[in-house]
Amino acid sequence: HNASYFESATAWFEYRQTTIDALENVDLALFISQHSADDAIANGLIDAERAEVIHLGVEQLIPVPDQPPVAPPGIEQLAGAPFVLCLGTNFSHKNRVFAIRLLAALRELGWDGWLVFAGPHAASGTSEDAEQAELDADPENAARVVDLGPVEEAEKLWLLANTAAVVYPTTHEGFGLVPFEAAAAGAPCIFASHTSLAELFPPELALITAWDEQETARATLPLLTDGPERDQQVSAVLAAGEALTWPAYGASLLDAYRAMLELPSSAYSLLTRQGQGAVSREGYWLVGPEGLLETRYERPLLAISSRPALAFIFLRPLEWGYRAMYKVSRLLRPGKGASDREQSDRTAGRSTDKR
Repeated sequence: HNASYFESATAWFEYRQTTIDALENVDLALFISQHSADDAIANGLIDAERAEVIHLGVEQLIPVPDQPPVAPPGIEQLAGAPFVLCLGTNFSHKNRVFAIRLLAALRELGWDGWLVFAGPHAASGTSEDAEQAELDADPENAARVVDLGPVEEAEKLWLLANTAAVVYPTTHEGFGLVPFEAAAAGAPCIFASHTSLAELFPPELALITAWDEQETARATLPLLTDGPERDQQVSAVLAAGEALTWPAYGASLLDAYRAMLELPSSAYSLLTRQGQGAVSREGYWLVGPEGLLETRYERPLLAISSRPALAFIFLRPLEWGYRAMYKVSRLLRPGKGASDREQSDRTAGRSTDKR
Protein backbone atom coordinates (compact mmCIF):
# COMPACT_ATOMS: atom_id res chain seq x y z
CA HIS A 1 0.00 0.00 0.00
CA ASN A 2 2.59 2.53 -1.14
CA ALA A 3 0.90 5.87 -1.82
CA SER A 4 3.48 6.79 -4.47
CA TYR A 5 2.23 3.95 -6.67
CA PHE A 6 -1.09 5.75 -7.23
CA GLU A 7 -1.84 8.75 -9.40
CA SER A 8 -3.75 10.54 -6.65
CA ALA A 9 -4.41 10.39 -2.92
CA THR A 10 -8.06 9.66 -3.69
CA ALA A 11 -7.16 6.58 -5.74
CA TRP A 12 -4.86 5.40 -2.95
CA PHE A 13 -7.51 5.80 -0.24
CA GLU A 14 -10.12 4.07 -2.40
CA TYR A 15 -7.77 1.15 -3.00
CA ARG A 16 -7.08 0.83 0.72
CA GLN A 17 -10.78 1.02 1.55
CA THR A 18 -11.56 -1.67 -1.01
CA THR A 19 -8.99 -3.93 0.66
CA ILE A 20 -10.45 -3.21 4.10
CA ASP A 21 -14.01 -3.89 2.92
CA ALA A 22 -13.02 -7.12 1.18
CA LEU A 23 -11.16 -8.60 4.15
CA GLU A 24 -13.81 -7.51 6.66
CA ASN A 25 -16.54 -9.44 4.86
CA VAL A 26 -15.13 -12.89 4.17
CA ASP A 27 -15.17 -16.10 6.18
CA LEU A 28 -11.69 -17.00 4.92
CA ALA A 29 -8.94 -15.16 3.05
CA LEU A 30 -6.16 -16.98 1.20
CA PHE A 31 -2.64 -15.56 1.11
CA ILE A 32 0.26 -16.71 -1.08
CA SER A 33 2.84 -16.27 1.70
CA GLN A 34 2.97 -16.19 5.48
CA HIS A 35 4.54 -12.75 5.25
CA SER A 36 1.49 -11.40 3.40
CA ALA A 37 -0.87 -12.96 5.94
CA ASP A 38 1.14 -11.65 8.91
CA ASP A 39 1.18 -8.19 7.35
CA ALA A 40 -2.61 -8.15 6.99
CA ILE A 41 -3.09 -9.48 10.54
CA ALA A 42 -0.64 -6.96 12.02
CA ASN A 43 -2.52 -4.12 10.32
CA GLY A 44 -5.81 -5.29 11.79
CA LEU A 45 -7.29 -6.16 8.40
CA ILE A 46 -8.21 -9.73 9.31
CA ASP A 47 -8.13 -12.16 12.23
CA ALA A 48 -5.57 -14.95 12.19
CA GLU A 49 -8.41 -17.52 12.35
CA ARG A 50 -9.70 -16.32 8.98
CA ALA A 51 -6.31 -16.27 7.21
CA GLU A 52 -4.92 -19.28 5.35
CA VAL A 53 -1.56 -19.48 3.58
CA ILE A 54 -1.16 -21.54 0.39
CA HIS A 55 2.06 -21.14 -1.58
CA LEU A 56 1.93 -20.90 -5.36
CA GLY A 57 3.20 -23.53 -7.76
CA VAL A 58 6.52 -22.85 -9.48
CA GLU A 59 7.09 -25.92 -11.64
CA GLN A 60 6.09 -24.31 -14.95
CA LEU A 61 7.86 -20.97 -14.87
CA ILE A 62 9.68 -21.52 -18.16
CA PRO A 63 6.92 -21.98 -20.77
CA VAL A 64 7.65 -23.32 -24.22
CA PRO A 65 7.21 -20.38 -26.61
CA ASP A 66 5.88 -20.64 -30.14
CA GLN A 67 9.35 -19.73 -31.37
CA PRO A 68 12.84 -20.42 -30.02
CA PRO A 69 14.52 -17.86 -27.74
CA VAL A 70 15.64 -14.77 -29.61
CA ALA A 71 18.03 -12.00 -28.64
CA PRO A 72 16.13 -8.81 -27.80
CA PRO A 73 16.80 -5.59 -29.74
CA GLY A 74 19.45 -3.52 -27.99
CA ILE A 75 21.44 -6.45 -26.62
CA GLU A 76 23.90 -6.08 -29.50
CA GLN A 77 25.48 -3.18 -27.57
CA LEU A 78 27.14 -5.74 -25.33
CA ALA A 79 29.04 -7.29 -28.26
CA GLY A 80 28.94 -10.69 -26.57
CA ALA A 81 30.21 -9.46 -23.20
CA PRO A 82 28.85 -11.11 -20.03
CA PHE A 83 25.96 -9.44 -18.22
CA VAL A 84 23.81 -9.65 -15.13
CA LEU A 85 20.07 -9.31 -15.60
CA CYS A 86 17.60 -7.31 -13.51
CA LEU A 87 14.15 -8.45 -14.59
CA GLY A 88 10.87 -6.68 -13.82
CA THR A 89 9.24 -3.27 -13.54
CA ASN A 90 10.98 -0.16 -12.24
CA PHE A 91 8.81 0.21 -9.13
CA SER A 92 10.73 1.70 -6.21
CA HIS A 93 10.59 -1.49 -4.15
CA LYS A 94 12.36 -3.39 -6.95
CA ASN A 95 15.43 -1.41 -5.86
CA ARG A 96 17.13 -1.15 -9.25
CA VAL A 97 19.47 1.47 -7.79
CA PHE A 98 21.18 -1.28 -5.79
CA ALA A 99 21.71 -3.26 -9.00
CA ILE A 100 23.57 -0.28 -10.48
CA ARG A 101 25.76 -0.03 -7.38
CA LEU A 102 26.39 -3.77 -7.46
CA LEU A 103 27.61 -3.51 -11.05
CA ALA A 104 30.12 -0.84 -10.01
CA ALA A 105 31.33 -3.03 -7.14
CA LEU A 106 31.71 -6.05 -9.43
CA ARG A 107 33.70 -4.02 -11.94
CA GLU A 108 35.99 -2.84 -9.13
CA LEU A 109 36.72 -6.52 -8.48
CA GLY A 110 37.77 -6.95 -12.11
CA TRP A 111 34.55 -8.32 -13.64
CA ASP A 112 34.24 -6.90 -17.16
CA GLY A 113 30.49 -7.16 -17.63
CA TRP A 114 27.25 -5.25 -18.08
CA LEU A 115 23.95 -4.72 -16.28
CA VAL A 116 20.80 -5.29 -18.34
CA PHE A 117 17.40 -4.04 -17.19
CA ALA A 118 14.41 -5.73 -18.82
CA GLY A 119 10.83 -4.88 -17.97
CA PRO A 120 8.12 -2.26 -18.35
CA HIS A 121 8.27 1.21 -16.84
CA ALA A 122 5.43 1.98 -14.43
CA ALA A 123 3.43 5.21 -14.63
CA SER A 124 4.12 6.19 -11.01
CA GLY A 125 6.00 5.04 -7.92
CA THR A 126 9.20 4.33 -9.81
CA SER A 127 12.91 4.65 -9.03
CA GLU A 128 13.61 6.36 -12.36
CA ASP A 129 14.95 9.62 -10.88
CA ALA A 130 17.09 7.79 -8.31
CA GLU A 131 18.50 5.53 -11.03
CA GLN A 132 19.38 8.50 -13.22
CA ALA A 133 21.11 10.24 -10.33
CA GLU A 134 23.17 7.10 -9.68
CA LEU A 135 24.13 6.84 -13.35
CA ASP A 136 25.01 10.53 -13.60
CA ALA A 137 27.32 10.18 -10.58
CA ASP A 138 29.42 7.51 -12.34
CA PRO A 139 29.44 7.92 -16.15
CA GLU A 140 31.92 5.09 -16.63
CA ASN A 141 29.63 2.66 -14.83
CA ALA A 142 26.59 4.13 -16.62
CA ALA A 143 28.18 3.22 -19.95
CA ARG A 144 27.80 -0.44 -18.96
CA VAL A 145 24.06 -0.23 -18.17
CA VAL A 146 21.41 -0.89 -20.81
CA ASP A 147 17.64 -0.70 -20.29
CA LEU A 148 15.76 -2.82 -22.83
CA GLY A 149 12.31 -1.91 -21.57
CA PRO A 150 9.51 -4.49 -22.05
CA VAL A 151 10.61 -7.72 -23.73
CA GLU A 152 8.68 -10.53 -25.39
CA GLU A 153 8.54 -13.99 -23.80
CA ALA A 154 11.02 -15.46 -26.29
CA GLU A 155 13.39 -12.55 -25.60
CA LYS A 156 13.09 -13.04 -21.84
CA LEU A 157 13.98 -16.71 -22.27
CA TRP A 158 17.08 -15.71 -24.24
CA LEU A 159 18.14 -13.29 -21.49
CA LEU A 160 17.66 -15.91 -18.76
CA ALA A 161 19.57 -18.51 -20.75
CA ASN A 162 22.52 -16.20 -21.43
CA THR A 163 22.88 -14.11 -18.27
CA ALA A 164 25.71 -14.65 -15.82
CA ALA A 165 23.21 -14.14 -12.97
CA VAL A 166 19.84 -12.59 -12.23
CA VAL A 167 20.00 -9.66 -9.80
CA TYR A 168 16.84 -9.47 -7.68
CA PRO A 169 17.39 -6.71 -5.09
CA THR A 170 13.71 -6.27 -4.25
CA THR A 171 12.99 -4.87 -0.79
CA HIS A 172 9.48 -6.29 -0.41
CA GLU A 173 7.76 -9.27 -1.99
CA GLY A 174 4.43 -11.00 -1.49
CA PHE A 175 5.88 -14.24 -2.90
CA GLY A 176 8.96 -14.08 -5.14
CA LEU A 177 8.96 -16.10 -8.37
CA VAL A 178 12.13 -14.68 -9.92
CA PRO A 179 14.69 -16.93 -8.14
CA PHE A 180 12.75 -20.01 -9.27
CA GLU A 181 12.47 -18.62 -12.79
CA ALA A 182 16.21 -17.98 -12.91
CA ALA A 183 17.11 -21.42 -11.56
CA ALA A 184 14.79 -23.12 -14.05
CA ALA A 185 16.89 -21.49 -16.79
CA GLY A 186 20.15 -22.52 -15.09
CA ALA A 187 21.04 -19.06 -13.75
CA PRO A 188 21.88 -18.14 -10.14
CA CYS A 189 19.87 -15.39 -8.48
CA ILE A 190 21.19 -12.64 -6.21
CA PHE A 191 18.59 -11.70 -3.59
CA ALA A 192 18.18 -10.74 0.08
CA SER A 193 16.58 -12.84 2.81
CA HIS A 194 13.48 -10.91 3.89
CA THR A 195 9.67 -10.80 3.63
CA SER A 196 8.36 -13.82 1.69
CA LEU A 197 11.80 -14.75 0.34
CA ALA A 198 12.91 -15.61 3.89
CA GLU A 199 10.21 -18.28 4.18
CA LEU A 200 10.88 -19.78 0.74
CA PHE A 201 14.67 -20.12 0.81
CA PRO A 202 17.38 -21.02 3.34
CA PRO A 203 19.23 -17.86 4.46
CA GLU A 204 22.55 -19.10 3.06
CA LEU A 205 21.17 -18.74 -0.48
CA ALA A 206 20.67 -14.99 -0.04
CA LEU A 207 23.84 -13.24 -1.21
CA ILE A 208 22.70 -9.65 -0.63
CA THR A 209 23.86 -8.82 2.88
CA ALA A 210 22.84 -5.67 4.76
CA TRP A 211 22.41 -3.92 1.40
CA ASP A 212 26.18 -3.60 1.16
CA GLU A 213 27.10 -3.72 -2.54
CA GLN A 214 30.79 -4.37 -1.84
CA GLU A 215 30.12 -7.39 0.35
CA THR A 216 27.43 -8.61 -2.04
CA ALA A 217 29.82 -8.29 -4.99
CA ARG A 218 32.42 -10.46 -3.25
CA ALA A 219 29.80 -13.13 -2.59
CA THR A 220 28.41 -12.88 -6.12
CA LEU A 221 31.61 -12.97 -8.16
CA PRO A 222 32.24 -16.76 -7.87
CA LEU A 223 28.74 -17.45 -9.23
CA LEU A 224 29.21 -15.47 -12.44
CA THR A 225 31.18 -18.23 -14.14
CA ASP A 226 30.63 -21.97 -14.40
CA GLY A 227 31.69 -23.85 -11.31
CA PRO A 228 30.52 -25.74 -8.23
CA GLU A 229 29.34 -22.64 -6.32
CA ARG A 230 27.11 -21.59 -9.21
CA ASP A 231 25.73 -25.12 -9.61
CA GLN A 232 25.06 -25.45 -5.88
CA GLN A 233 23.05 -22.23 -5.71
CA VAL A 234 20.92 -23.15 -8.72
CA SER A 235 20.33 -26.67 -7.41
CA ALA A 236 19.40 -25.40 -3.94
CA VAL A 237 16.80 -22.99 -5.35
CA LEU A 238 15.31 -25.76 -7.48
CA ALA A 239 15.19 -28.02 -4.42
CA ALA A 240 13.36 -25.32 -2.46
CA GLY A 241 10.68 -25.32 -5.13
CA GLU A 242 10.15 -29.08 -5.40
CA ALA A 243 7.17 -29.06 -3.02
CA LEU A 244 5.66 -25.94 -4.58
CA THR A 245 3.47 -27.47 -7.25
CA TRP A 246 0.09 -26.51 -8.66
CA PRO A 247 -1.46 -29.90 -7.80
CA ALA A 248 -0.41 -29.30 -4.18
CA TYR A 249 -1.85 -25.79 -4.37
CA GLY A 250 -5.15 -27.13 -5.72
CA ALA A 251 -5.37 -29.79 -3.01
CA SER A 252 -4.68 -27.25 -0.26
CA LEU A 253 -7.23 -24.88 -1.77
CA LEU A 254 -9.94 -27.55 -1.70
CA ASP A 255 -9.02 -28.50 1.87
CA ALA A 256 -9.30 -24.87 2.97
CA TYR A 257 -12.64 -24.49 1.20
CA ARG A 258 -14.10 -27.65 2.75
CA ALA A 259 -12.86 -26.69 6.21
CA MET A 260 -14.48 -23.28 5.85
CA LEU A 261 -17.83 -24.84 4.87
CA GLU A 262 -17.84 -26.95 8.03
CA LEU A 263 -17.43 -23.92 10.28
CA PRO A 264 -20.32 -21.73 11.43
CA SER A 265 -20.70 -18.49 9.52
CA SER A 266 -18.57 -15.73 10.93
CA ALA A 267 -20.04 -12.54 12.30
CA TYR A 268 -18.52 -10.80 9.32
CA SER A 269 -20.38 -12.80 6.68
CA LEU A 270 -23.63 -12.58 8.67
CA LEU A 271 -23.35 -8.81 8.68
CA THR A 272 -22.71 -8.91 4.95
CA ARG A 273 -25.86 -10.92 4.31
CA GLN A 274 -27.86 -8.39 6.26
CA GLY A 275 -26.42 -5.61 4.13
CA GLN A 276 -24.55 -4.04 7.04
CA GLY A 277 -20.99 -4.83 6.16
CA ALA A 278 -20.51 -4.53 2.43
CA VAL A 279 -21.13 -2.18 -0.46
CA SER A 280 -23.49 -3.63 -3.07
CA ARG A 281 -22.45 -3.95 -6.69
CA GLU A 282 -24.68 -1.03 -7.66
CA GLY A 283 -23.38 1.05 -4.75
CA TYR A 284 -19.80 0.36 -5.86
CA TRP A 285 -20.64 1.58 -9.37
CA LEU A 286 -21.99 4.78 -7.85
CA VAL A 287 -19.34 5.67 -5.28
CA GLY A 288 -16.40 3.34 -5.99
CA PRO A 289 -13.27 4.29 -7.96
CA GLU A 290 -14.40 6.28 -11.01
CA GLY A 291 -17.98 5.99 -9.71
CA LEU A 292 -20.84 7.35 -11.79
CA LEU A 293 -22.33 9.50 -9.01
CA GLU A 294 -20.85 12.98 -9.08
CA THR A 295 -19.51 14.22 -5.75
CA ARG A 296 -21.79 17.26 -5.78
CA TYR A 297 -24.84 14.97 -5.57
CA GLU A 298 -23.64 12.93 -2.60
CA ARG A 299 -24.52 15.42 0.16
CA PRO A 300 -28.05 16.18 -1.18
CA LEU A 301 -28.76 12.46 -1.54
CA LEU A 302 -27.48 11.83 1.98
CA ALA A 303 -29.74 14.56 3.34
CA ILE A 304 -32.77 13.11 1.57
CA SER A 305 -31.98 9.48 2.46
CA SER A 306 -31.54 10.25 6.15
CA ARG A 307 -35.01 11.84 6.41
CA PRO A 308 -37.87 9.34 5.90
CA ALA A 309 -40.38 11.96 4.78
CA LEU A 310 -38.05 13.39 2.15
CA ALA A 311 -37.02 9.90 1.06
CA PHE A 312 -40.68 9.00 0.53
CA ILE A 313 -41.32 12.14 -1.52
CA PHE A 314 -38.19 12.09 -3.69
CA LEU A 315 -36.79 8.56 -3.73
CA ARG A 316 -39.90 6.38 -3.73
CA PRO A 317 -41.13 7.83 -7.06
CA LEU A 318 -37.71 7.09 -8.55
CA GLU A 319 -37.93 3.50 -7.30
CA TRP A 320 -41.46 3.05 -8.62
CA GLY A 321 -40.52 4.59 -11.96
CA TYR A 322 -37.52 2.30 -12.28
CA ARG A 323 -39.60 -0.80 -11.53
CA ALA A 324 -42.26 0.24 -14.06
CA MET A 325 -39.64 0.90 -16.74
CA TYR A 326 -38.01 -2.46 -16.02
CA LYS A 327 -41.31 -4.32 -16.44
CA VAL A 328 -42.19 -2.45 -19.63
CA SER A 329 -38.75 -3.13 -21.11
CA ARG A 330 -39.15 -6.85 -20.42
CA LEU A 331 -42.57 -6.89 -22.08
CA LEU A 332 -41.26 -5.04 -25.12
CA ARG A 333 -38.26 -7.33 -25.50
CA PRO A 334 -38.65 -9.41 -28.71
CA GLY A 335 -40.24 -12.77 -27.89
CA LYS A 336 -40.27 -11.97 -24.21
CA GLY A 337 -43.62 -10.25 -23.73
CA ALA A 338 -45.62 -13.21 -25.03
CA SER A 339 -43.75 -15.72 -22.88
CA ASP A 340 -44.23 -13.52 -19.81
CA ARG A 341 -47.95 -13.24 -20.50
CA GLU A 342 -48.18 -17.01 -21.03
CA GLN A 343 -46.36 -17.57 -17.75
CA SER A 344 -48.74 -15.14 -16.06
CA ASP A 345 -51.75 -16.97 -17.53
CA ARG A 346 -50.40 -20.34 -16.39
CA THR A 347 -49.82 -18.96 -12.91
CA ALA A 348 -53.34 -17.54 -12.84
CA GLY A 349 -54.70 -20.90 -14.01
CA ARG A 350 -52.89 -22.75 -11.24
CA SER A 351 -54.25 -20.29 -8.72
CA THR A 352 -57.80 -20.85 -10.06
CA ASP A 353 -57.36 -24.63 -9.91
CA LYS A 354 -56.24 -24.42 -6.31
CA ARG A 355 -59.26 -22.41 -5.44
